[in-house]
Amino acid sequence: MPKPGPKVKLGQLVQLAGNRQNPGALSKLAGATDYSYKITRKIAKLAKAVSEELEVYNAAQNKLVEKYGTKLEGQKGKGVTPGDEGFEPFMEEYNALLGEEVELDCSIVDLPFGPEGFSAADLLGIEDFVRIPDDESEEKPVADAKPELKVVK
Repeated sequence: MPKPGPKVKLGQLVQLAGNRQNPGALSKLAGATDYSYKITRKIAKLAKAVSEELEVYNAAQNKLVEKYGTKLEGQKGKGVTPGDEGFEPFMEEYNALLGEEVELDCSIVDLPFGPEGFSAADLLGIEDFVRIPDDESEEKPVADAKPELKVVK
């Protein structure tokens, strides 16, 4: 029986995926070339699971825009903007949508080392989806270390 996947809120997945102007941490992780085939495959499964959940999210978001939106002048479709009659109920339902918890159909990815070029925000964004070992290479000061004295004659 497979282990259950990570449980996260849809809002985390939206942030993880990012957008065209600002790719999220998942895009950066999926583009990493330093990992073995086995790890890369797990990253691909994670990306696929996130993509599938985002398809459901996008459909639900579009239904909300259709329900509460108004016709945009000079454009196809509808939009919801602050000040519109449907803005407040839209935001209420949209925030509830972002707060829904989903379980991804993938396992947590155990990385042998942290991804290169990731910011602190990127690492926070992927912390529910990957395990990265602590960096033990940093020297930690020893509190009760005593200096060694040599007697020279």
